Amino acid sequence: MGHQKLLQPMIGTVLVLLFFVGCGAPTLSLDDAEAYYARGVAYSEKDEYDLAIAEFDKAVQLKPDYAEVYLNRGGAYANKGDYDRAMADCDKAIQLEPDLAEAYYGRGVAYNLKGEKGKAMADFDKAIQLKPDLAEAYAWRGHGYLDEGDLDRAMADFDKAIQLKPDYDKPYFARGTAYMLKGETEKAIADLKKFLEVSNHQLLRQDAEELLNALEAR
Repeated sequence: MGHQKLLQPMIGTVLVLLFFVGCGAPTLSLDDAEAYYARGVAYSEKDEYDLAIAEFDKAVQLKPDYAEVYLNRGGAYANKGDYDRAMADCDKAIQLEPDLAEAYYGRGVAYNLKGEKGKAMADFDKAIQLKPDLAEAYAWRGHGYLDEGDLDRAMADFDKAIQLKPDYDKPYFARGTAYMLKGETEKAIADLKKFLEVSNHQLLRQDAEELLNALEAR
C-alpha cells in the first residue's frame, strides 16, 4: 500500500472551506457571487467537481477579489487531478489574502500530489506558522516526513493533528503506519482500530482492515 493511496482522499473533506450562505435566484449582483460560491461548495461536498467549478467560475466573474472562491475552486481542480490549475488558484488566493493559511495548505497538497515534495513542505510550514491550529496541515506535513523516512517527526505531526482534532480520521491511519514501520505493532493496531472507529471512507477502511488483519495475524 503506497502513501499516495493513503493521501489522496484527504483533499475532498479538508481543502474545501465551508462558508455557506443562502442560495438565491441569479440576479447578476455582487451578492449573487455568494450564492454561486455556496452552490459550488455544495457541489464539491457531493464530489460533483465539474459543477462546482462552473459555479465558482460564475462567482469570480462577479467578484474577482473573492479569495475563498479561488481556494475552493483549487480544491475542486485538485480532486480532478488538475494540480497545475489547483496551484494557480491557490496562488491567486494568496495574492489576494497573503495571510490565508488554508491557501498555503491547499497549494501544499497540490504540490505534494504532483510530487514536488520540497515545495509542499514549505507551504505546510507556512500554513502552520499562520494558523497553528490547522490540524490538516500537520497531518499532511507528517505524510511528507513519512515519505522522507523521518518517522519521529512524522509521528509528532500526527500526534499534533490528533490533539487538535481528535475525530480527524486519517492521522490515525498514518500514525498506525508509522508505528508499524517502527515495529511497534500493538500501537499500530490501536491506531488502525481507532481509524476504523471514526472513519467512513470506504476505500481507506478496506486498506486499514487488510493491514490490521495482517498485523493481528503475526
